[in-house]
Amino acid sequence: MQQKNDIALLKLQNQTSNTPRLIVADFDGTLFTPNIKIIAEVLHHNKQLKKLLLRQHIPLIINTAKRDWLKKEKNDARILGISPDVIIVGAGTKIYHKTIDNKLVLDTEWQTKIRGTQLWNSKSIEDRVNEWREKHKITMRKIKDSDFQVRYRVRHVATRQLPVLAASLQKQFDSGIQVVYTESVYSNKFGFQTGDILIIPAIAGKDNALQYLLEKYSEIVQKQIDAYCFGDGSIDLLSFLTMPLTANYVLKQFLIHPTALAKYLFENESSSHKPTLLKKSGAVAMMDVLSTVI
Repeated sequence: MQQKNDIALLKLQNQTSNTPRLIVADFDGTLFTPNIKIIAEVLHHNKQLKKLLLRQHIPLIINTAKRDWLKKEKNDARILGISPDVIIVGAGTKIYHKTIDNKLVLDTEWQTKIRGTQLWNSKSIEDRVNEWREKHKITMRKIKDSDFQVRYRVRHVATRQLPVLAASLQKQFDSGIQVVYTESVYSNKFGFQTGDILIIPAIAGKDNALQYLLEKYSEIVQKQIDAYCFGDGSIDLLSFLTMPLTANYVLKQFLIHPTALAKYLFENESSSHKPTLLKKSGAVAMMDVLSTVI
């Protein structure tokens, strides 16, 4: 079995630290920004972030709703100067680990957990979605399926309607299915899509996949894990940025340079458990936080 880099780094930390630490970050809108005016600053801070993580043996987990982690995503990360040790993709439907010889391997234990709890039928899901969208006159385009996720791109709808659409569509499925949404990092005024709606198993999700990893890490090192979590979108806010802590891990959660929808939900959420709001974007905000505590 190939040794996983995240485990190796945590074991190194465990030799000198009472509380091993790791970083969890969304990709689009968090580590990556479409704002070309600040790209040079972002690249500089990404470089500083990478140096800090290498120096302190801290694993970086990317937690993204991207469909998968293929050639384009790998190239994007390389250009940004980011070298993740773990990639959670498809809103928690797959987990990849980087090995110490720099290869990505699928977490088959997580896949088995998902496969064992839900009879997944993409065709049945698609039929229910088609019936629902015809009834409600919703313009959506189906995107290529991946394992345990059915994804639709929503168009010609106000971004704030995404939560309403997702809640309505959720009623078409039983408790074993979860409907989540992710808004575009681009503004509607430029004519880009409103966002995506994803249908995934209820056991998946950005939060559940991260919880699985943190519980596993804590068991391996026999210590509580400190996780610094960063995201910008509503899917981040409603998942791993509001996860509760447990005896096995402590979460420091930050909503950084949020999308308009995430900011709206944050400001109108009455919950006492909220992430810290930071106005700066990407690795700039992350370095501001990490440089004071690591």
